[in-house]
Amino acid sequence: MLEVAPDILQLGLASSAVVARGVDNTKIAPELIAYRRQVGQRLGGYWKNRSVSSHPAIEEYHRIHSMFGVENEPPAPEKLLSFIRRKRDFTSTSAVVDSYNIVSTRTLLSIGAHDVSKFPAPITLRKSEADDIYIPLGQTDRQDVTGEYAYIDADRKVICRLEVLQGDHSKVTRESTDIAFFLQGNEKIAPATLLKGSWLLVEMIEKFCGGKAELVDFLDAGVVKVTAPQKPNVSFEEFKSLNLKVGTVQAAAPLENNSALTNLTVSADSERQVLAVSSQLPEDITGQRVVLATELHPLDIGDVTFDSYLLSVNTAETTEAMSVVADIPDGVPLF
Repeated sequence: MLEVAPDILQLGLASSAVVARGVDNTKIAPELIAYRRQVGQRLGGYWKNRSVSSHPAIEEYHRIHSMFGVENEPPAPEKLLSFIRRKRDFTSTSAVVDSYNIVSTRTLLSIGAHDVSKFPAPITLRKSEADDIYIPLGQTDRQDVTGEYAYIDADRKVICRLEVLQGDHSKVTRESTDIAFFLQGNEKIAPATLLKGSWLLVEMIEKFCGGKAELVDFLDAGVVKVTAPQKPNVSFEEFKSLNLKVGTVQAAAPLENNSALTNLTVSADSERQVLAVSSQLPEDITGQRVVLATELHPLDIGDVTFDSYLLSVNTAETTEAMSVVADIPDGVPLF
């Protein structure tokens, strides 16, 4: 579904693809409206006296834009947060848009949604060329984006320019039932955040839009320069919901069709299959004692279903697996 040109990936533009089928986008559940407003109030309060544009991840989006000759084009997460800071809510258009906008503002990942029936796969994130066709969302005239990076389908039509604006031909409507989501970060956003954002999106779509969603691609060059996090504090209730437990890694193997992700066999309260980002693991993690988030919303990747992932911690320059040095038995909850 998704390919990323090596030179783009090396810039830190890690990306993932989630495909949801059988989605109902014709109505918005009251529960989603309430949750959207709750998130809007919380984020609006957090960002009220903080600069969105000076956040390291937002600055990095702009820095990459400048490398491709683009100035004064705010990335989607910046536009969303600037609106939320003023209104304490999101602009609501549909259940699908609400769902991915919430994930985007919580993670600073850029997320776009596209009707699977309206574009031929694969989608490639690459530098655009003169023969590529881009018609911005809501418009009819072609716009020249030669030399920029873009998400481009097999017919050389641009479905998204940078992480700024989607193309019109692949737009999602109320009648769309099969939808592809493309999530993208940069080197100031840890690959673990890309994984957690993808996972949260799957949960949001399945909970509020129905259907079945799957993580189909995860592309990570391991390029990350994480700075001190600038995000709202996690409440105790949210912390408890992660069901954190200690475990010992028994085995590790990259996923068969996605080496950027690793399947860990971990002995905790039971033997668990635990998902991890490969680039955050040491050369040999077998035997190490780690912290897991367990009993999560199920995430399908191919024929494997995960409900646990390996927690990570940000250091000055990278992200690595969270290890345990205290004498805590395997399977013990950490709260």
